[in-house]
Amino acid sequence: MKRNLKLILAYIVLIAFGNQAKSQTDITLIINDLAGQQIDKIEAFDYSQIEMLNPKIADTIQLKFSKNTINCYVLRFHSQNKIANKQIWLDPGTVTVHGHLNRLNLIIDTVINAPVYYKINEFQNTYSKLLKKSDVSEMNQFLLTSFKEHADDPFSITIGIYYLMLNINSKENLAKLKTETDRQGNKFGWYITAPNLYDRLNTVLTLDKLDLKNFQFTSLENKKTNISLKGSDYTVINFWFAGNRASLQQHQTIKPKWDALKAQHIDLLGVSIDQSFDQWAQYLNAANLPWQNLLESKENLLSDYLKIDNFPTYVILDKKGSLVATYFSFADVLKHFNITP
Repeated sequence: MKRNLKLILAYIVLIAFGNQAKSQTDITLIINDLAGQQIDKIEAFDYSQIEMLNPKIADTIQLKFSKNTINCYVLRFHSQNKIANKQIWLDPGTVTVHGHLNRLNLIIDTVINAPVYYKINEFQNTYSKLLKKSDVSEMNQFLLTSFKEHADDPFSITIGIYYLMLNINSKENLAKLKTETDRQGNKFGWYITAPNLYDRLNTVLTLDKLDLKNFQFTSLENKKTNISLKGSDYTVINFWFAGNRASLQQHQTIKPKWDALKAQHIDLLGVSIDQSFDQWAQYLNAANLPWQNLLESKENLLSDYLKIDNFPTYVILDKKGSLVATYFSFADVLKHFNITP
């Protein structure tokens, strides 16, 4: 009996210490007068959505996460069919966040014991100023330096994606980033946007030509088809989907330039990643776009092969299928071909 009692006590102690070990980041969230707000529900989760919490609504909320690393967390507030999200980067350990709500939006007042919060805020402020200056060289230097400073935390993934998008057409510059990502190995493979950096970076650096006959699509007539380069000097493939407002807005920008593209022997082809044929077809029938549009099939997706994760994206091919350039705005496509916007 005594032996069984000792085993039971030992088991209880083991569970207690085991639960303590699981909690590596303890966040105390203090929101002024939260109880007085019309909040229906609060959710808290890490950005990769590995751990999801549903704390009780109170002015002081305790959140426990298991990751023992700097991480991005999302605080989501629900009120009368409205939702507001707040992202916040925090160090592991015991952290206190003071804030208040303004029309459902969480305003952070003070963060205690998480210096990375202020470091990342400073990064974002500097980056915003550099974007306004449009000095690519200065921006590249800042981003690479910042990547090295954050090489041991997953915010480096965000920085790397900024750098990748800025230098999508410069393999020379991307090789510098590849040197830094190789040093990281797979330590941040768990982070949700890691493939957006690592996989796409590898693809851009290694892929020079597309064999389009390997990919099948669905036409507006609901028939299976392949892409064939029609003998134009260049083909611009526009990746988009009907639920993406930026894509639809740029379609209206493309329309008046369609003749200018054809005059320079440039073909345009839309490739949609929509999951619903009916929704896609309904939009196209109403939009009356003059260029060909195809829907990706369910398997062997061209967008996956190219690691396309920004929409719209424009990929320029020459008549042999060689990759010429990639852009995220139709205005940049026009600039590439020296066509007046």
